[in-house]
Amino acid sequence: MRFLVILLHLAVAFALAIVEQTTITNEVPRIVLVELTERAQQNPDIVFNIIEQRLFEHECIFTRRHTFSSSFFRGFSFGLSCEGDREMIRSEILPMIQSLDVVKKASFASRSHQTPQRGQQRPQQQHGALPGETSHIVKRQATTTANSRLYESPTLPTHNGTGVSRLHAEGTLGNGINIAVIDTGFDLASPGLSQTRVTYNYNYVEDAFNFTGDNCINFLHGTHVLGIIAAESEERKFGVVGVAPNVTVELYGLDPCEGAAPGGLDDLMAAIESASSKGVDLIMIGYGIGLAFEEEPVARLVSQAVANGTAVTVASGNAGPGLFTGGSPANARGAAAIGSADNSATPYYTWRANFTSGDDAGFVRYAPQFPANFPAGNNLTLWSPGPAEGLPEGCNPAPGGFVPPADPAHTIMLIEEDHCWLSPGNTSTRLALGLGIPYVLRYQPASASVVDGMQWRPGFAEYSRDYKGIARISNEDGLFLASLLSNGSSVRISVPSNISEAHEEVFYRDNDISGGFVSGFSSWGPTPEGKSYPSFIAPGENILSTFLPRYGGVAVVSGTSMSNPFAVGVYALVKERHPDYDPQQILAVVASTAKPVRFIDDARQRKEFLAPVFSQGGGLVDAWDAVHTASLVNVSSLDFNDTAHRPEALTLSLKNTGTETLKYELRHLGAASGYILSETDPYGLSGAEGHPVYADVDISPAEVELAPGRSISISVSVRSNPSLPATSRGIFFGGYIEIVSSASEANTLTVPYTGFGTALVDIPMINPNASHLVKVNTDTRVDTEVPPDTLFTCLFNGTIPKPAWPVTCDLGFPGFRKVFVTASREYTYDLVSAETGEDVLAGTFRGSAGNWAALSSWWVWDGSEENRKYVPPGWYFWRVTALRLNGDAGRAGDWDVWESGRWRLAYDGRSVGLPENATELP
Repeated sequence: MRFLVILLHLAVAFALAIVEQTTITNEVPRIVLVELTERAQQNPDIVFNIIEQRLFEHECIFTRRHTFSSSFFRGFSFGLSCEGDREMIRSEILPMIQSLDVVKKASFASRSHQTPQRGQQRPQQQHGALPGETSHIVKRQATTTANSRLYESPTLPTHNGTGVSRLHAEGTLGNGINIAVIDTGFDLASPGLSQTRVTYNYNYVEDAFNFTGDNCINFLHGTHVLGIIAAESEERKFGVVGVAPNVTVELYGLDPCEGAAPGGLDDLMAAIESASSKGVDLIMIGYGIGLAFEEEPVARLVSQAVANGTAVTVASGNAGPGLFTGGSPANARGAAAIGSADNSATPYYTWRANFTSGDDAGFVRYAPQFPANFPAGNNLTLWSPGPAEGLPEGCNPAPGGFVPPADPAHTIMLIEEDHCWLSPGNTSTRLALGLGIPYVLRYQPASASVVDGMQWRPGFAEYSRDYKGIARISNEDGLFLASLLSNGSSVRISVPSNISEAHEEVFYRDNDISGGFVSGFSSWGPTPEGKSYPSFIAPGENILSTFLPRYGGVAVVSGTSMSNPFAVGVYALVKERHPDYDPQQILAVVASTAKPVRFIDDARQRKEFLAPVFSQGGGLVDAWDAVHTASLVNVSSLDFNDTAHRPEALTLSLKNTGTETLKYELRHLGAASGYILSETDPYGLSGAEGHPVYADVDISPAEVELAPGRSISISVSVRSNPSLPATSRGIFFGGYIEIVSSASEANTLTVPYTGFGTALVDIPMINPNASHLVKVNTDTRVDTEVPPDTLFTCLFNGTIPKPAWPVTCDLGFPGFRKVFVTASREYTYDLVSAETGEDVLAGTFRGSAGNWAALSSWWVWDGSEENRKYVPPGWYFWRVTALRLNGDAGRAGDWDVWESGRWRLAYDGRSVGLPENATELP
């Protein structure tokens, strides 16, 4: 799955959030997924033996992992350990397996996670420190802004604003519903989970039942997720309770506590298949890969689970805003892809750190972070080499003339979290670590607002695992402490070493900027097939839930990883009250009773028109209406696709399931339209774009009366596209079919629809301006752009045993980086002679809809291709051919072709095993 590029999204990357994952790597896990041909499916053991023998010939160790027997995917996975490099495995081993007539498809099995990512830069807005006992800090900040009022809440605002609290009040709590939760791992020692009803708990990597670990940092994600669904305890600390606290849960952990590698894509597939076969009512999947087609293996298994009667929810992803930023398996047929909405009120969970400065004393509130190994009874000296504000974000050389602390081991460095300091004489070493300072007090940048809150977000510029303790405070408190230091005052600060010293608190501030709107990080649709995506949105920004006991047992975290468990909890409430609903009916009722929200742009400025359907699906979930509506539709969305594939009309069925005759009025609600391509880059997708221009839609009939139990078909057609001028950029549109009944409650449905005012095949697939020649370092796997006409002199050593690559080059391997605009259903890489036009390595790689690959990735020649086929010295170029969206593979005009600049290959005179005169340049 990741044989080109991996973007690691969660697990430790989420748990530690070391850096924002913007760097692309080519690390390839050696787990192989094999799909069998129909005739081989009856006896997979024979195939096992055949492959094992062939791998033995290549000096590879073969380890069986999982067998899959779904009608949507039949095959197995195995672990692979070879003497050669991963590039060799890709170029030699996979084609060898693929060539067997019993194998339908062979690919690497890896997976990533949906990661809470930092949203877009927020507009500046001050907010004060958090309240507590009387202190200098709190008094100083009592009137910082008009919206700075903080308050306690006995219930979660996310429950109040979505109808969950109303359902709880009437006793709808998820009784009798069984949910499979597939995530990192789970720390059931978290106090808020003390009465959560767990019936099954297995960790695939630890290969252990009931494995809970002990404050395992890798399990923080699953622990937080589980609390959103099903937290229950006698105390209900800070009002934390699950959306469906009375459900039973089966837990499937895919990450180790520590040390071992995380589970593979095959582990995820095995967990889905296991949960589905056990007959759970609902499955929540906490993992995903990037944008992919429905043929991707995990998506196929999810579709099978839904077809078998199990409803599945998956996070839509955190790559937004903008079109085509979703992922798989959220794109699976019948699955619910869950986007994120910002919390209506931001929770601040904090501990108290006391400080003294001369005769002054007080405390600051801080959010616990990782690591948190502060010694008991500490009294640390606060120190800073100087202010970082005004310097470029990231790491900067330490200011000249700084005075190091007298006692580094008992010092805590104060720093604004968008910056870090480097040692003057060693730019690879953090200043504080070089001085022996083990603790950091980070404060938020001035741009932080109520939208950001003060979350668990360990990743920041100064982060290093080598620190023993890190704490996070507000910008105002950071500047106050910095002012004491700049005035020459000595400041001592005591940071709690455990929760008994914490004086923990949770307070809320109303989010009057973006509360209830689509989160800035939430992924947008459509799918590569042009279908609607996401299904709907649920609260996912600044979510308070259960956490590792070491950090207080609760924390505030953001991401579609948080909206997803909220959604499956709502599913459970609906299923409790309507046990006869199948997965499609649950999805349809939740999506159609959700409330469309207005658009908020990249600068978090609210608009007076509805947000694009591709950003919010049905809108913000309304659990009360989903349970109580007497009107049902049979679809969760209507997909009009593009102008080349648009149906004349689509139909939906409307049914009155109530006990009284209902009258209905139907009308069209337009949502924001926009452009597919960027205004400034013909090969770049637009971002958070929306315009109050709408398609013209016909609805027939527009009025209807239905007796109890009766239904009717409603026809919907697009009469004209929205009138946007720059048609060459491609146009997307969407809106809602609003259905208002005469019922006394839950009387409004809104069915989302989407479409394109262009043929998607007109959208380019390859970005020629960003694709280029590269050299790839054989040790670091990092690629660097090189200009055309670059000479690569390579040493060939034919005595190196196969399957290892036989070539080393002076500059690194010659290759290219291709950049796609969006996902391609079919594409190939060729190495072509610039002198003769011959395809020297034709189809050296072929991508398909069944495999995910990153849009930006590199490929190299390493001499191992086609059983070490001899490539003579000379001039070459790379050719990438990719099918456009909705393209016809049999039509030449539906393909994009990019050809790199030429490059020159020469062989070192010391080469061994080449044909005679092969080292002479042409």
